[in-house]
Amino acid sequence: MRDRLFDAVRSVIREFVMPLVSPRGIYEYAVFSQSGNGYDLQPTDLTLGLPPLPDVVFKPGIPGLTSSLQTGTLVYVSFVNADQSKPFILAVAGPQDAPFVPSTMTLDSTGRIHVGGTETADPATFGRFLRSGDSVTIGTGSAPTGATGTIVFGPIITTMSKAGS
Repeated sequence: MRDRLFDAVRSVIREFVMPLVSPRGIYEYAVFSQSGNGYDLQPTDLTLGLPPLPDVVFKPGIPGLTSSLQTGTLVYVSFVNADQSKPFILAVAGPQDAPFVPSTMTLDSTGRIHVGGTETADPATFGRFLRSGDSVTIGTGSAPTGATGTIVFGPIITTMSKAGS
């Protein structure tokens, strides 16, 4: 009898009181799918009575940064001015919560990009980043002890040959 009464009170609170309470705080959700710039999210703790959230935008707090999150990625959601109609993804869970790495990530700028405190000569150069087609040497020594190859992004798998062979 006591459990039924408790369940009934909980149901009334969820149904009638919770919609009146502004969502304050940060809530954990999981990415269910992506559509354009929005993500469909599912709450990870069903006991909180949080609804699924459709078409939620990711606002990482870094101007010019956009990314595509993998399905299942844990994210932290908050609400602009505690308004339930204005959810946004505030952050992505850390590396201990797989999948952590986004499918794609873009950092864009109308001016120069600085990496590691150094300025690149040209915004298109991207400083120390590797681009498809760049040559790279792996190892501490120079040829013939280091391995050389070409960076290729995409479904193509390449092998690296040792310099001098």
